[in-house]
Amino acid sequence: MSSSTRPSEAEWLSYFQTLSNWGRWGDDDTRGTLNLITEECVRKAASLVREGITVSCARDVDFTASPKEDPGRALHFMSQTGTGTAAHGGGGAIDWVILPLHGLTITHIDAHGHMFWDARMYNGQDARMVTAEHGARRGSLAPAAGGIIGRGVLLDIAALHGVPWLEAGHEISAAQLDDAAKRQGVQLEPGDILMVRTGYGARRRTDPLTGDGGGPGDRQPGLPGLGAGSLPWMRAHDVAVIGTDTGTETQPTDYSWPAPFHAVAMVAMGMWVVDNYDLEELAQTCERLGRYEFMVTIATIRLKNSTGSPVNPLAVF
Repeated sequence: MSSSTRPSEAEWLSYFQTLSNWGRWGDDDTRGTLNLITEECVRKAASLVREGITVSCARDVDFTASPKEDPGRALHFMSQTGTGTAAHGGGGAIDWVILPLHGLTITHIDAHGHMFWDARMYNGQDARMVTAEHGARRGSLAPAAGGIIGRGVLLDIAALHGVPWLEAGHEISAAQLDDAAKRQGVQLEPGDILMVRTGYGARRRTDPLTGDGGGPGDRQPGLPGLGAGSLPWMRAHDVAVIGTDTGTETQPTDYSWPAPFHAVAMVAMGMWVVDNYDLEELAQTCERLGRYEFMVTIATIRLKNSTGSPVNPLAVF
């Protein structure tokens, strides 16, 4: 997206009002766009399961990266192992892990308490309800505790441009989303779980100079992703869950807040965001089967008062 078509700072700020879902499902609502995934949506999604093929859309959690390569890395400890175990009789292993719930490493879902604007969360909830002592007493994962099941749609923007991956800083616009949908012969429906491929999964496997520390070496300063100009498109199509194979939005940004897409999508619209998908196998499966819609299941870990959770989204064909 060129600077001439990118929303100005003032226009982006106006989205907090013009795209707002506050009060749409009641003044006390905490589910936000999960309200769009109705029982009928789930039934229709289940009808898409025909081949019996399941594809994971999560990145591997890699415990081997060094702090220099990935300062937000996951940590893995073994308190009991097979080393020195008795030659006869029983034995076992015990693991401990520490997982960052946000950032650019692990596939995770953001709850509304992850993002504030003017000291408020979605639907006017007070940001002070998220504390070090108690976690997120409002804006937590609780509305998604039963899992998220719905119709998934992949829009492959890298394939639209005929490249293996989009370059750092590429802003995905509403027009590109429309063009990808037309190319793939798919239409968005209210309550969809939308996955947007930049090809970053392929780049992480082949190019060590990735933007999130996916490989050794210096890290690039930017990532492809959704531009702020795509926010009205998301609202118009009533997307329930959005995410890409990067940190979802393009980086760097010249707005006054480094996460302009997240801020409006989560605080104003009440959307749920999944960061850091791996969409390479999904894209190959969609192309092979000739369809870009499928059932998706996203199950969170039931972390009480948490603003995020690692997830393993499953696309089922």
